[in-house]
Amino acid sequence: NLFKLVIKFFGLMMVGMIILYFFPNLFKGINRELLKFSFKNMIKGLLFFIAIPVFSIILMITVIGIPLAMIILLLYGIFIYLTKLFISFCYFYIVKIKFLKEKNISDNNKLALGIFIYLIISSIPILGLLVTFYFFILVWYLFYNKVFNKFKK
Repeated sequence: NLFKLVIKFFGLMMVGMIILYFFPNLFKGINRELLKFSFKNMIKGLLFFIAIPVFSIILMITVIGIPLAMIILLLYGIFIYLTKLFISFCYFYIVKIKFLKEKNISDNNKLALGIFIYLIISSIPILGLLVTFYFFILVWYLFYNKVFNKFKK
């Protein structure tokens, strides 16, 4: 079980470092939005999370939509994996607010500490699952906002 956690840690860390290298501003500013609780935001995030596979299945009914549906489902899987990184940064932000005031910490160290906290919290049987699911839905709400803000422009 410990070996499995170490593999998860290093897998998330490698993906996170690559994302931080290519998109250094991706994780900035999302933490404040994630900590704002709103039941409406949770419902929007949950509906967006459910609507994407349903939309893809509907697209698969048509012959022309099959390649597009496959691409959407592939991106959906990637976003599910990337959600763990956003949750990790949010956990770090919570720890920073409570314990690490006025510290200058590099982004890679923030990521490592956040992933470590994420793995510990997600390993707690019931409470960890609920907290992780809560942040998971809120991250999907942020994806929802980004997608629909692009369409509004």
